[in-house]
Amino acid sequence: MRRLSFIIISLLAASSSVMAQKLTLDECRKMALEHNKALESARVQEEKLTSDVKSYRANYMPKLDIMALDAYSWGSADLTLPMNDLAKGMLTQMAPALLQSGMMNQQQLMGLSQLQLQDPSLEFKPKNVFVGAATLTQTLYTGGKITAAY
Repeated sequence: MRRLSFIIISLLAASSSVMAQKLTLDECRKMALEHNKALESARVQEEKLTSDVKSYRANYMPKLDIMALDAYSWGSADLTLPMNDLAKGMLTQMAPALLQSGMMNQQQLMGLSQLQLQDPSLEFKPKNVFVGAATLTQTLYTGGKITAAY
């Protein structure tokens, strides 16, 4: 039994020495730099600060916003305004005030009530409507916020 355990231990020791790898000083340094968490965190922080400086510098520049809308319609809309009903309704509401103020007498009021207005009809047929807008915004003064952030 002692002999078997000695053989197993010697085989394990021999295999571990075979698996060991010899490294030069430069290779050790390179591996240490690659696996250093503090250096990686500092590198990420530096990249973040560089991008922040670029974005703050961009606040000095004007901003351009562009908007576009296109609408296409197949149908048409017929718009008619009921002028007679509208005018007669207004006339009946305003008649007592007009008579009281003396601006019109009873005869003139009767003449207006018999007046027939022609209903204007509007035909609206938009086929293709395009709307666009461009806005250029330049910051003039922000109380030193842009300069302080930069």
